[in-house]
Amino acid sequence: MTNRNLRTAFYIGFASFGFIALRFLLVPVRIKILTSMLSKEEYGTLTLVSLSVSCLAIIFALGSTEFLRSKSPGKPESFQYGALGAAIRLGSAAVAIFAMPLTLLLILWKPSKIDLDTPDFLIACALILLTLNVVQRVFFLLGQQKFVYARLSQLLYADTWFLPIIPFCFFGTLTVRTVLWVWLGWMILTVALTHKWTGISKIWKIRTDPVPLREILVFGLPLLPMMLGDWLFRIQDRYILVWLKDATAVANYSLCLNIAMVGYMAGMSLVEIFNSEFFRRVNATRETDVSALASRPEVRSLFQLNVHYGLVVTIPAAAALAQCGEAVILVLSNEKFLDAVPILAWTSPIPVLLLIYFILGRLLMAINRNSHLGACTLVAAFLNFILNILLVPSLGEQGTAIATVISLLVLNIVIAWIVRLPRWLPLSTLQPFRLLVLYLLCAGGINLLQDRLSGHNLTILGLGGLWCLAVPCALGLIRRKDFALMRECVEIDSPEGEKP
Repeated sequence: MTNRNLRTAFYIGFASFGFIALRFLLVPVRIKILTSMLSKEEYGTLTLVSLSVSCLAIIFALGSTEFLRSKSPGKPESFQYGALGAAIRLGSAAVAIFAMPLTLLLILWKPSKIDLDTPDFLIACALILLTLNVVQRVFFLLGQQKFVYARLSQLLYADTWFLPIIPFCFFGTLTVRTVLWVWLGWMILTVALTHKWTGISKIWKIRTDPVPLREILVFGLPLLPMMLGDWLFRIQDRYILVWLKDATAVANYSLCLNIAMVGYMAGMSLVEIFNSEFFRRVNATRETDVSALASRPEVRSLFQLNVHYGLVVTIPAAAALAQCGEAVILVLSNEKFLDAVPILAWTSPIPVLLLIYFILGRLLMAINRNSHLGACTLVAAFLNFILNILLVPSLGEQGTAIATVISLLVLNIVIAWIVRLPRWLPLSTLQPFRLLVLYLLCAGGINLLQDRLSGHNLTILGLGGLWCLAVPCALGLIRRKDFALMRECVEIDSPEGEKP
Protein backbone atom coordinates (compact mmCIF):
# COMPACT_ATOMS: atom_id res chain seq x y z
CA MET A 1 0.00 0.00 0.00
CA THR A 2 1.41 3.40 -0.99
CA ASN A 3 2.00 6.21 1.48
CA ARG A 4 -0.92 8.10 0.00
CA ASN A 5 -3.25 5.15 0.49
CA LEU A 6 -2.02 4.73 4.05
CA ARG A 7 -2.68 8.39 4.80
CA THR A 8 -6.12 8.20 3.21
CA ALA A 9 -6.96 5.06 5.22
CA PHE A 10 -5.83 6.80 8.41
CA TYR A 11 -7.95 9.87 7.68
CA ILE A 12 -11.02 7.77 6.91
CA GLY A 13 -10.46 5.56 9.98
CA PHE A 14 -10.01 8.46 12.37
CA ALA A 15 -12.83 10.58 10.94
CA SER A 16 -15.31 7.71 11.20
CA PHE A 17 -14.80 4.58 13.30
CA GLY A 18 -11.71 5.83 15.14
CA PHE A 19 -13.63 8.88 16.30
CA ILE A 20 -16.54 6.68 17.38
CA ALA A 21 -14.19 4.44 19.36
CA LEU A 22 -12.61 7.41 21.14
CA ARG A 23 -16.01 8.78 22.11
CA PHE A 24 -17.10 5.36 23.33
CA LEU A 25 -14.03 5.37 25.56
CA LEU A 26 -14.05 8.99 26.76
CA VAL A 27 -17.73 9.56 27.48
CA PRO A 28 -18.12 6.61 29.88
CA VAL A 29 -14.89 7.59 31.67
CA ARG A 30 -16.18 11.13 32.12
CA ILE A 31 -19.51 9.89 33.46
CA LYS A 32 -17.73 7.49 35.83
CA ILE A 33 -15.43 10.19 37.25
CA LEU A 34 -18.06 12.87 37.71
CA THR A 35 -20.73 10.62 39.20
CA SER A 36 -18.19 9.06 41.58
CA MET A 37 -16.54 12.31 42.72
CA LEU A 38 -19.66 14.49 43.00
CA SER A 39 -22.75 13.99 45.11
CA LYS A 40 -26.05 13.42 43.33
CA GLU A 41 -27.10 17.01 43.97
CA GLU A 42 -23.80 18.36 42.63
CA TYR A 43 -23.96 16.15 39.54
CA GLY A 44 -27.52 17.35 38.90
CA THR A 45 -26.44 21.00 39.25
CA LEU A 46 -23.44 20.52 36.94
CA THR A 47 -25.73 18.90 34.36
CA LEU A 48 -28.05 21.91 34.44
CA VAL A 49 -25.09 24.28 33.93
CA SER A 50 -23.53 22.29 31.07
CA LEU A 51 -26.84 21.88 29.25
CA SER A 52 -27.67 25.57 29.69
CA VAL A 53 -24.26 26.63 28.33
CA SER A 54 -24.62 24.37 25.27
CA CYS A 55 -28.22 25.42 24.68
CA LEU A 56 -27.55 29.17 24.89
CA ALA A 57 -24.42 28.92 22.74
CA ILE A 58 -26.41 27.31 19.92
CA ILE A 59 -29.34 29.74 20.26
CA PHE A 60 -27.08 32.82 20.32
CA ALA A 61 -25.45 31.56 17.11
CA LEU A 62 -28.74 32.63 15.46
CA GLY A 63 -28.52 29.89 12.86
CA SER A 64 -24.98 30.76 11.76
CA THR A 65 -23.67 27.27 12.60
CA GLU A 66 -26.18 25.54 10.32
CA PHE A 67 -25.43 28.13 7.62
CA LEU A 68 -21.73 27.23 7.79
CA ARG A 69 -22.45 23.49 7.61
CA SER A 70 -25.09 23.46 4.88
CA LYS A 71 -24.12 26.37 2.61
CA SER A 72 -20.32 25.98 2.58
CA PRO A 73 -19.87 22.53 0.95
CA GLY A 74 -18.78 22.93 -2.66
CA LYS A 75 -18.40 26.73 -2.38
CA PRO A 76 -15.13 28.67 -3.01
CA GLU A 77 -12.80 29.18 -0.04
CA SER A 78 -13.37 32.93 -0.21
CA PHE A 79 -17.10 32.41 0.40
CA GLN A 80 -16.46 29.96 3.24
CA TYR A 81 -14.16 32.31 5.16
CA GLY A 82 -16.43 35.27 4.47
CA ALA A 83 -19.31 33.31 6.00
CA LEU A 84 -17.18 32.38 9.02
CA GLY A 85 -16.21 36.00 9.67
CA ALA A 86 -19.82 37.13 9.48
CA ALA A 87 -20.93 34.28 11.77
CA ILE A 88 -18.33 35.19 14.41
CA ARG A 89 -19.45 38.83 14.45
CA LEU A 90 -23.10 37.85 14.68
CA GLY A 91 -22.62 35.32 17.50
CA SER A 92 -20.36 37.57 19.58
CA ALA A 93 -22.85 40.43 19.35
CA ALA A 94 -25.71 38.12 20.42
CA VAL A 95 -23.78 36.95 23.51
CA ALA A 96 -22.99 40.56 24.49
CA ILE A 97 -26.60 41.66 24.06
CA PHE A 98 -28.38 38.70 25.65
CA ALA A 99 -26.06 36.48 27.70
CA MET A 100 -24.49 39.17 29.87
CA PRO A 101 -27.83 40.65 31.09
CA LEU A 102 -29.10 37.11 31.71
CA THR A 103 -26.02 36.39 33.84
CA LEU A 104 -26.59 39.56 35.85
CA LEU A 105 -30.23 38.55 36.40
CA LEU A 106 -29.21 35.11 37.73
CA ILE A 107 -26.62 36.69 40.05
CA LEU A 108 -29.28 38.94 41.53
CA TRP A 109 -31.95 36.22 41.66
CA LYS A 110 -29.86 33.21 42.85
CA PRO A 111 -32.39 30.38 42.31
CA SER A 112 -32.86 28.53 45.59
CA LYS A 113 -32.81 24.96 44.19
CA ILE A 114 -29.56 25.51 42.23
CA ASP A 115 -26.51 25.77 44.48
CA LEU A 116 -24.43 28.30 42.50
CA ASP A 117 -22.82 31.62 43.47
CA THR A 118 -21.71 34.73 41.56
CA PRO A 119 -18.34 33.32 40.35
CA ASP A 120 -20.12 30.24 38.97
CA PHE A 121 -22.54 32.33 36.91
CA LEU A 122 -19.68 34.48 35.57
CA ILE A 123 -17.70 31.39 34.53
CA ALA A 124 -20.81 30.01 32.82
CA CYS A 125 -21.21 33.27 30.86
CA ALA A 126 -17.61 33.04 29.63
CA LEU A 127 -18.18 29.39 28.70
CA ILE A 128 -21.16 30.38 26.53
CA LEU A 129 -18.98 32.70 24.42
CA LEU A 130 -16.12 30.20 24.14
CA THR A 131 -18.43 27.30 23.33
CA LEU A 132 -20.19 29.32 20.63
CA ASN A 133 -16.85 30.26 19.09
CA VAL A 134 -15.57 26.68 19.02
CA VAL A 135 -18.85 25.22 17.73
CA GLN A 136 -18.82 27.72 14.86
CA ARG A 137 -15.33 26.52 13.96
CA VAL A 138 -16.41 22.87 14.10
CA PHE A 139 -19.35 23.51 11.79
CA PHE A 140 -17.10 25.54 9.49
CA LEU A 141 -14.68 22.60 9.25
CA LEU A 142 -17.57 20.21 8.59
CA GLY A 143 -18.77 22.56 5.84
CA GLN A 144 -15.28 22.45 4.31
CA GLN A 145 -15.43 18.65 4.67
CA LYS A 146 -12.22 18.71 6.72
CA PHE A 147 -13.43 15.94 8.97
CA VAL A 148 -10.19 15.14 10.79
CA TYR A 149 -9.75 18.69 12.10
CA ALA A 150 -13.48 18.85 12.86
CA ARG A 151 -13.22 15.60 14.84
CA LEU A 152 -10.17 16.82 16.76
CA SER A 153 -12.01 20.03 17.64
CA GLN A 154 -15.09 18.07 18.77
CA LEU A 155 -12.99 15.78 20.94
CA LEU A 156 -11.29 18.76 22.56
CA TYR A 157 -14.32 20.83 23.46
CA ALA A 158 -16.89 18.08 24.07
CA ASP A 159 -15.11 14.93 25.17
CA THR A 160 -11.69 15.60 26.72
CA TRP A 161 -12.27 18.71 28.86
CA PHE A 162 -12.56 16.52 31.98
CA LEU A 163 -9.02 15.10 31.71
CA PRO A 164 -7.45 17.67 34.12
CA ILE A 165 -10.01 16.51 36.71
CA ILE A 166 -8.52 12.99 36.88
CA PRO A 167 -5.83 13.92 39.49
CA PHE A 168 -8.66 14.84 41.88
CA CYS A 169 -9.56 11.14 41.95
CA PHE A 170 -6.33 10.62 43.90
CA PHE A 171 -5.73 13.97 45.57
CA GLY A 172 -8.32 16.24 47.12
CA THR A 173 -12.05 16.62 46.63
CA LEU A 174 -14.08 17.85 43.70
CA THR A 175 -16.74 20.58 43.66
CA VAL A 176 -18.92 22.05 40.94
CA ARG A 177 -16.87 25.27 40.94
CA THR A 178 -13.62 23.33 40.48
CA VAL A 179 -15.14 21.53 37.50
CA LEU A 180 -16.25 24.85 35.99
CA TRP A 181 -12.74 26.36 36.37
CA VAL A 182 -11.19 23.30 34.72
CA TRP A 183 -13.74 23.46 31.92
CA LEU A 184 -13.03 27.17 31.35
CA GLY A 185 -9.26 26.64 31.15
CA TRP A 186 -9.69 23.75 28.73
CA MET A 187 -11.98 25.79 26.48
CA ILE A 188 -9.39 28.59 26.29
CA LEU A 189 -6.81 26.01 25.19
CA THR A 190 -9.27 24.62 22.63
CA VAL A 191 -9.86 28.08 21.14
CA ALA A 192 -6.10 28.53 20.74
CA LEU A 193 -5.66 25.19 18.98
CA THR A 194 -8.67 25.49 16.67
CA HIS A 195 -7.50 28.97 15.67
CA LYS A 196 -4.74 27.31 13.65
CA TRP A 197 -6.77 24.37 12.37
CA THR A 198 -9.49 26.60 10.93
CA GLY A 199 -6.97 29.11 9.50
CA ILE A 200 -9.03 31.98 10.88
CA SER A 201 -6.27 34.46 9.95
CA LYS A 202 -7.31 33.89 6.31
CA ILE A 203 -10.39 35.98 7.04
CA TRP A 204 -8.08 39.00 7.01
CA LYS A 205 -5.29 37.73 4.72
CA ILE A 206 -7.29 36.61 1.69
CA ARG A 207 -9.94 38.50 -0.19
CA THR A 208 -13.09 36.94 1.18
CA ASP A 209 -16.49 37.19 -0.41
CA PRO A 210 -18.59 39.52 1.74
CA VAL A 211 -21.41 37.44 3.16
CA PRO A 212 -23.90 39.95 4.56
CA LEU A 213 -25.32 39.29 7.99
CA ARG A 214 -28.73 39.57 6.41
CA GLU A 215 -28.09 36.42 4.33
CA ILE A 216 -27.20 34.44 7.46
CA LEU A 217 -30.16 35.84 9.38
CA VAL A 218 -32.61 35.11 6.53
CA PHE A 219 -31.37 31.52 6.63
CA GLY A 220 -30.91 31.20 10.39
CA LEU A 221 -33.77 33.09 12.05
CA PRO A 222 -36.45 30.69 10.73
CA LEU A 223 -34.37 27.95 12.37
CA LEU A 224 -34.46 29.57 15.80
CA PRO A 225 -37.77 27.89 16.71
CA MET A 226 -36.19 24.58 15.67
CA MET A 227 -33.06 25.22 17.73
CA LEU A 228 -35.09 26.43 20.68
CA GLY A 229 -37.39 23.43 20.43
CA ASP A 230 -34.47 21.05 19.95
CA TRP A 231 -32.74 22.29 23.08
CA LEU A 232 -35.99 22.47 25.03
CA PHE A 233 -36.18 18.71 24.47
CA ARG A 234 -32.72 18.42 26.02
CA ILE A 235 -33.08 20.86 28.89
CA GLN A 236 -36.66 21.66 29.92
CA ASP A 237 -37.21 18.18 31.34
CA ARG A 238 -34.31 18.74 33.75
CA TYR A 239 -35.71 22.07 34.90
CA ILE A 240 -39.17 20.55 35.34
CA LEU A 241 -37.61 17.76 37.42
CA VAL A 242 -35.77 20.18 39.68
CA TRP A 243 -38.95 22.23 40.01
CA LEU A 244 -41.36 19.35 40.73
CA LYS A 245 -38.83 17.03 42.39
CA ASP A 246 -35.23 17.94 43.31
CA ALA A 247 -31.62 17.90 42.06
CA THR A 248 -31.35 14.19 42.88
CA ALA A 249 -34.07 13.40 40.34
CA VAL A 250 -32.17 15.53 37.80
CA ALA A 251 -29.00 13.54 38.52
CA ASN A 252 -30.74 10.16 38.07
CA TYR A 253 -32.40 11.09 34.78
CA SER A 254 -29.33 12.94 33.45
CA LEU A 255 -27.08 9.96 34.12
CA CYS A 256 -29.41 7.60 32.23
CA LEU A 257 -29.83 9.98 29.32
CA ASN A 258 -26.09 10.72 29.14
CA ILE A 259 -25.38 6.98 28.95
CA ALA A 260 -28.08 6.51 26.31
CA MET A 261 -26.70 9.39 24.25
CA VAL A 262 -23.42 7.52 23.72
CA GLY A 263 -25.28 5.58 21.03
CA TYR A 264 -26.58 8.81 19.52
CA MET A 265 -23.09 10.31 19.37
CA ALA A 266 -21.75 7.18 17.69
CA GLY A 267 -24.48 7.34 15.06
CA MET A 268 -23.92 11.06 14.54
CA SER A 269 -20.22 10.45 13.90
CA LEU A 270 -21.15 8.49 10.77
CA VAL A 271 -24.18 10.55 9.77
CA GLU A 272 -22.19 13.82 9.80
CA ILE A 273 -19.77 12.41 7.22
CA PHE A 274 -22.53 11.49 4.79
CA ASN A 275 -24.53 14.62 5.65
CA SER A 276 -21.84 17.08 4.50
CA GLU A 277 -21.58 15.25 1.18
CA PHE A 278 -25.39 15.24 0.99
CA PHE A 279 -25.46 19.05 1.30
CA ARG A 280 -22.67 19.36 -1.28
CA ARG A 281 -24.70 17.40 -3.80
CA VAL A 282 -27.88 19.31 -2.99
CA ASN A 283 -26.07 22.64 -3.43
CA ALA A 284 -24.75 21.44 -6.80
CA THR A 285 -28.29 20.70 -8.04
CA ARG A 286 -29.70 24.10 -7.02
CA GLU A 287 -32.98 22.24 -6.58
CA THR A 288 -35.40 23.06 -3.75
CA ASP A 289 -38.49 21.09 -4.71
CA VAL A 290 -38.79 17.99 -2.56
CA SER A 291 -40.18 15.76 -5.32
CA ALA A 292 -37.59 16.88 -7.87
CA LEU A 293 -34.78 16.41 -5.36
CA ALA A 294 -36.03 12.93 -4.40
CA SER A 295 -35.89 11.93 -8.08
CA ARG A 296 -32.10 12.45 -8.18
CA PRO A 297 -30.44 9.09 -7.38
CA GLU A 298 -27.13 10.62 -6.23
CA VAL A 299 -28.94 12.68 -3.57
CA ARG A 300 -31.51 10.06 -2.59
CA SER A 301 -28.87 7.35 -2.09
CA LEU A 302 -26.98 9.48 0.44
CA PHE A 303 -30.17 10.20 2.37
CA GLN A 304 -30.92 6.47 2.51
CA LEU A 305 -27.38 5.80 3.70
CA ASN A 306 -27.85 8.34 6.51
CA VAL A 307 -31.00 6.62 7.73
CA HIS A 308 -29.53 3.13 7.30
CA TYR A 309 -26.41 3.68 9.39
CA GLY A 310 -28.22 5.88 11.89
CA LEU A 311 -30.47 2.91 12.71
CA VAL A 312 -27.73 0.25 12.47
CA VAL A 313 -25.70 2.07 15.15
CA THR A 314 -28.47 3.20 17.52
CA ILE A 315 -30.70 0.10 17.55
CA PRO A 316 -28.06 -2.20 19.13
CA ALA A 317 -27.28 0.51 21.68
CA ALA A 318 -30.99 0.72 22.56
CA ALA A 319 -31.16 -3.07 22.95
CA ALA A 320 -28.16 -3.05 25.30
CA LEU A 321 -29.60 -0.32 27.52
CA ALA A 322 -32.96 -2.04 27.73
CA GLN A 323 -31.44 -5.39 28.80
CA CYS A 324 -28.49 -4.73 31.10
CA GLY A 325 -29.22 -1.56 33.03
CA GLU A 326 -27.64 -2.66 36.31
CA ALA A 327 -24.35 -3.68 34.69
CA VAL A 328 -24.22 -0.40 32.77
CA ILE A 329 -24.82 1.69 35.89
CA LEU A 330 -22.24 -0.18 37.98
CA VAL A 331 -19.53 -0.04 35.29
CA LEU A 332 -20.12 3.51 34.03
CA SER A 333 -21.20 5.15 37.26
CA ASN A 334 -21.49 4.40 40.96
CA GLU A 335 -23.64 2.13 43.11
CA LYS A 336 -25.34 5.20 44.60
CA PHE A 337 -27.15 5.49 41.23
CA LEU A 338 -28.56 1.94 41.27
CA ASP A 339 -32.03 3.37 41.95
CA ALA A 340 -31.84 4.84 38.42
CA VAL A 341 -31.69 1.40 36.71
CA PRO A 342 -35.46 1.29 35.86
CA ILE A 343 -35.14 4.69 34.12
CA LEU A 344 -32.43 3.48 31.72
CA ALA A 345 -34.74 1.23 29.70
CA TRP A 346 -37.18 4.12 29.17
CA THR A 347 -34.42 6.36 27.81
CA SER A 348 -33.14 3.72 25.36
CA PRO A 349 -35.40 4.75 22.39
CA ILE A 350 -34.47 8.45 22.69
CA PRO A 351 -31.15 8.28 20.74
CA VAL A 352 -32.85 6.41 17.86
CA LEU A 353 -35.61 9.01 17.62
CA LEU A 354 -33.21 11.95 18.00
CA LEU A 355 -30.96 10.73 15.21
CA ILE A 356 -33.89 10.19 12.84
CA TYR A 357 -35.10 13.70 13.71
CA PHE A 358 -31.65 15.09 12.87
CA ILE A 359 -31.61 13.36 9.47
CA LEU A 360 -35.17 14.36 8.53
CA GLY A 361 -34.61 17.91 9.78
CA ARG A 362 -31.54 18.39 7.58
CA LEU A 363 -33.57 17.20 4.61
CA LEU A 364 -36.05 20.00 5.34
CA MET A 365 -33.14 22.46 5.47
CA ALA A 366 -31.90 21.19 2.12
CA ILE A 367 -35.21 22.15 0.51
CA ASN A 368 -35.31 25.51 2.34
CA ARG A 369 -38.22 24.55 4.60
CA ASN A 370 -36.52 26.02 7.67
CA SER A 371 -39.69 27.66 8.94
CA HIS A 372 -41.57 24.34 8.72
CA LEU A 373 -38.84 22.60 10.70
CA GLY A 374 -38.82 25.37 13.30
CA ALA A 375 -42.59 25.33 13.75
CA CYS A 376 -42.76 21.53 14.03
CA THR A 377 -39.94 21.37 16.58
CA LEU A 378 -41.33 24.16 18.72
CA VAL A 379 -44.82 22.62 18.78
CA ALA A 380 -43.34 19.23 19.69
CA ALA A 381 -41.31 20.87 22.48
CA PHE A 382 -44.53 22.40 23.82
CA LEU A 383 -46.14 18.94 23.71
CA ASN A 384 -43.11 17.62 25.61
CA PHE A 385 -43.57 20.33 28.25
CA ILE A 386 -47.25 19.48 28.75
CA LEU A 387 -46.51 15.74 28.98
CA ASN A 388 -43.76 16.37 31.52
CA ILE A 389 -46.10 18.44 33.69
CA LEU A 390 -48.70 15.65 33.54
CA LEU A 391 -46.40 12.63 34.01
CA VAL A 392 -43.57 13.75 36.32
CA PRO A 393 -45.67 14.16 39.51
CA SER A 394 -46.80 10.52 39.40
CA LEU A 395 -44.00 8.78 37.47
CA GLY A 396 -40.98 10.91 38.31
CA GLU A 397 -37.95 10.45 36.07
CA GLN A 398 -39.63 7.67 34.09
CA GLY A 399 -42.43 10.11 33.23
CA THR A 400 -39.83 12.50 31.80
CA ALA A 401 -38.40 9.76 29.56
CA ILE A 402 -41.87 8.70 28.38
CA ALA A 403 -42.78 12.32 27.59
CA THR A 404 -39.64 12.73 25.47
CA VAL A 405 -40.20 9.47 23.56
CA ILE A 406 -43.82 10.36 22.71
CA SER A 407 -42.93 13.92 21.65
CA LEU A 408 -40.03 12.85 19.42
CA LEU A 409 -42.13 10.11 17.83
CA VAL A 410 -44.89 12.59 16.96
CA LEU A 411 -42.31 15.07 15.63
CA ASN A 412 -40.69 12.48 13.36
CA ILE A 413 -44.05 11.37 11.95
CA VAL A 414 -45.01 14.96 11.08
CA ILE A 415 -41.66 15.77 9.42
CA ALA A 416 -41.74 12.45 7.51
CA TRP A 417 -45.13 13.47 6.12
CA ILE A 418 -43.85 16.93 5.10
CA VAL A 419 -40.84 15.56 3.19
CA ARG A 420 -42.91 12.74 1.65
CA LEU A 421 -40.61 10.14 3.12
CA PRO A 422 -41.78 7.15 0.99
CA ARG A 423 -40.33 8.90 -2.08
CA TRP A 424 -36.95 9.06 -0.37
CA LEU A 425 -37.03 5.80 1.53
CA PRO A 426 -39.09 2.93 0.10
CA LEU A 427 -39.95 0.27 2.66
CA SER A 428 -37.78 -2.30 0.90
CA THR A 429 -34.75 -0.01 1.24
CA LEU A 430 -35.37 0.45 4.95
CA GLN A 431 -35.25 -3.35 5.51
CA PRO A 432 -37.60 -3.29 8.54
CA PHE A 433 -37.52 -7.07 9.06
CA ARG A 434 -33.72 -7.14 9.30
CA LEU A 435 -33.76 -4.19 11.69
CA LEU A 436 -36.27 -6.00 13.91
CA VAL A 437 -34.08 -9.13 13.85
CA LEU A 438 -31.09 -6.90 14.68
CA TYR A 439 -32.80 -5.63 17.83
CA LEU A 440 -34.03 -9.07 18.91
CA LEU A 441 -30.65 -10.76 18.40
CA CYS A 442 -28.75 -8.00 20.21
CA ALA A 443 -31.22 -7.99 23.12
CA GLY A 444 -31.33 -11.78 23.30
CA GLY A 445 -27.56 -12.19 23.23
CA ILE A 446 -27.03 -9.62 25.98
CA ASN A 447 -29.76 -11.20 28.08
CA LEU A 448 -28.06 -14.59 27.71
CA LEU A 449 -24.71 -13.10 28.76
CA GLN A 450 -26.33 -11.68 31.89
CA ASP A 451 -27.73 -15.07 32.84
CA ARG A 452 -24.42 -16.87 32.31
CA LEU A 453 -22.07 -14.18 33.71
CA SER A 454 -24.11 -12.68 36.52
CA GLY A 455 -22.00 -10.26 38.59
CA HIS A 456 -19.19 -9.91 36.00
CA ASN A 457 -20.48 -6.56 34.78
CA LEU A 458 -17.45 -5.39 32.79
CA THR A 459 -17.22 -8.73 30.99
CA ILE A 460 -20.94 -8.58 30.16
CA LEU A 461 -20.56 -5.13 28.61
CA GLY A 462 -17.39 -6.04 26.71
CA LEU A 463 -18.77 -9.25 25.22
CA GLY A 464 -22.13 -7.58 24.66
CA GLY A 465 -20.46 -4.81 22.67
CA LEU A 466 -18.65 -7.35 20.49
CA TRP A 467 -21.92 -9.23 19.96
CA CYS A 468 -23.74 -6.03 18.95
CA LEU A 469 -20.96 -5.34 16.44
CA ALA A 470 -21.01 -8.85 15.00
CA VAL A 471 -24.80 -9.09 14.53
CA PRO A 472 -25.23 -6.25 11.96
CA CYS A 473 -22.23 -7.61 10.04
CA ALA A 474 -23.75 -11.09 10.00
CA LEU A 475 -27.10 -9.70 8.84
CA GLY A 476 -25.45 -7.83 5.97
CA LEU A 477 -26.41 -4.44 7.38
CA ILE A 478 -22.80 -3.19 7.26
CA ARG A 479 -21.97 -3.30 3.56
CA ARG A 480 -18.61 -3.15 1.81
CA LYS A 481 -19.93 -0.90 -0.97
CA ASP A 482 -20.73 1.82 1.57
CA PHE A 483 -17.07 2.14 2.52
CA ALA A 484 -16.24 3.28 -1.02
CA LEU A 485 -18.76 6.09 -0.69
CA MET A 486 -17.45 6.94 2.78
CA ARG A 487 -13.97 7.18 1.30
CA GLU A 488 -15.28 9.56 -1.36
CA CYS A 489 -16.90 11.71 1.33
CA VAL A 490 -13.78 11.89 3.49
CA GLU A 491 -11.08 11.95 0.82
CA ILE A 492 -11.28 15.72 0.40
CA ASP A 493 -9.86 15.99 3.91
CA SER A 494 -6.75 13.96 3.16
CA PRO A 495 -3.60 15.95 2.33
CA GLU A 496 -3.65 14.94 -1.32
CA GLY A 497 -7.31 14.16 -1.78
CA GLU A 498 -9.51 16.07 -4.17
CA LYS A 499 -13.22 15.86 -4.57
CA PRO A 500 -14.00 14.22 -7.91
